[in-house]
Amino acid sequence: MKSDEFIREVEEELRQDRMKSLWDQYGLLVIGVALAIVLGTAGTVGWTYWQESQANAVARDYVAAAEQIRDGADGEAVAALQEFADGAAPGFASIARLRAAALSAAAEDQQQADALLAQVVDGGADTVLVDLAKLSQASHDLADGDGQAAFDAVAGLAAGEGPFQSLAKELQAAAQLELGQTDAAIATLQELSGDPLLEDPQRRRVDELLAALGAGAAE
Repeated sequence: MKSDEFIREVEEELRQDRMKSLWDQYGLLVIGVALAIVLGTAGTVGWTYWQESQANAVARDYVAAAEQIRDGADGEAVAALQEFADGAAPGFASIARLRAAALSAAAEDQQQADALLAQVVDGGADTVLVDLAKLSQASHDLADGDGQAAFDAVAGLAAGEGPFQSLAKELQAAAQLELGQTDAAIATLQELSGDPLLEDPQRRRVDELLAALGAGAAE
């Protein structure tokens, strides 16, 4: 019996090592995709708002704050974006806080990033911006090794029919791997792989991860 228990312990250690290896290989990619969407969308929406409101002093203030990012003054940019958000209309405030949260996370100030994202979610100014904040929060939680918080952060998005549903499911699969729920992660990924509307880059990521887990795409 002791021999059997020892073998099981060794197998469990090997399984955990394999899951860690898979997460090291694929997890950060998922996080990077989510954060790229947050930054890209926030920047694009902010620029669009500015173009539509060139005569608006608030729009000019946002661009002035955002320009500090391009100048490499990230610390000053975070402060400027926060100050701008405190006095801006809800839409602009959410965009500024999303960008400030991304900069804070890059500077490893996770507490500040989380607080900014929570403000976006609680503000509820725009559904798309709120959803982006939830995706970003899930990515941060995964980076911190908190799979359950990441899973919960995007549960509503994954269960809905919005534009970020597939990315939310991919993040949930990564969270399930972080939690050691391999079978559940495979099921989530197979469901994604079977979606005929899934974009090719994401389909390739999903299928590669399924192959790395020793599973095939859903038939």
